[in-house]
Amino acid sequence: MQPSTFRFRTAHSRDARVLSEFGTLTFKRAFEHLYTSEALTGFLKTSRSEVAYRTYVNTAGNHLLITETPEGEIIGYTLCGFLDLPVDAPVEPARELKHLYIHPDFQSAGLGKQLLQSAIVWAANEDAAALYLGVYSENFGARRFYQRAGFQKVGEYDFLVGDHVDLEYILALKLNQ
Repeated sequence: MQPSTFRFRTAHSRDARVLSEFGTLTFKRAFEHLYTSEALTGFLKTSRSEVAYRTYVNTAGNHLLITETPEGEIIGYTLCGFLDLPVDAPVEPARELKHLYIHPDFQSAGLGKQLLQSAIVWAANEDAAALYLGVYSENFGARRFYQRAGFQKVGEYDFLVGDHVDLEYILALKLNQ
């Protein structure tokens, strides 16, 4: 399928269950090999729960955009909001790209670029001076993807999944004001 055959839409509360399932699936496929089953289960129960997605959707200042097949199957999403990352001296006002996930079967369809561009446009429309994101330091493909879009490393932090600590890089894109 070509990217033009996919639909993009803003998420609603009624999407929380399927977003939870999709978020769990994509996180597991990308990172399951790094964690113990107990650590991963605990992390997913909170960060990828139906309640978490319902909260994301219903929180003012958040933007959750879904991409789906013509049949309505969710195959990707992006979640943006206020900056929560531990950034030293962020460029203000700042926003954060919190999640960007594409189903593995659709990762070469150009959807990631479209979702990233939608996040950048959203942040600019929110009058943000910069858009930040966290990326696993050893996720080389994701790092290259964001760097090609103009993001630059501005910091690091520890990302916890249970008692497992991952080094995350903080990347930023300055937006034209």
